[in-house]
Amino acid sequence: MADRIPRNVATVPSVEIRQNPRAKRLTLRIDKHNAVPVLTVPTGISMGQIQSFLETHKDWIADRVAALPEGIRLVPDAAFPFRGIPHIIRHEAGFSREPLACEGEVRLGGPMDHVERRMLRWLRRCARTRLVERATYHAQSLGCRSGGSACAIPKAVGAVAPQPEI
Repeated sequence: MADRIPRNVATVPSVEIRQNPRAKRLTLRIDKHNAVPVLTVPTGISMGQIQSFLETHKDWIADRVAALPEGIRLVPDAAFPFRGIPHIIRHEAGFSREPLACEGEVRLGGPMDHVERRMLRWLRRCARTRLVERATYHAQSLGCRSGGSACAIPKAVGAVAPQPEI
């Protein structure tokens, strides 16, 4: 039952309704990724009860949605923080499609309608690379063998486990 109830009030967005047989009561939350209110309902709740509940909580919904931070669009001439420094996205037709960060700007070329998607992929690759670098550094400083998703800590490092008494 992943239905949507459109709201008549302009300040309140539509609400996504999810039926969950394990739910014991009506639960209302705001999905922070797409700013949509989500109402989880147990089985046996009528649409009238749902609408009454939403009418009672419409101010709460409007307040929470309004309090969400604005998302950052990765479009040309937009500013965004990259490694703690504000950067501006510059699109140039003759430039490489691969984004290049330099002196507070990220420059890239290619079709204009793919800029946001390429920027997002590039930022994810940068984050993944940085995460691996930092994890490797910290693993080595702890004396761990890094590689893969696990870290084996040698017994000589860290607290010594108490010896059992015989």
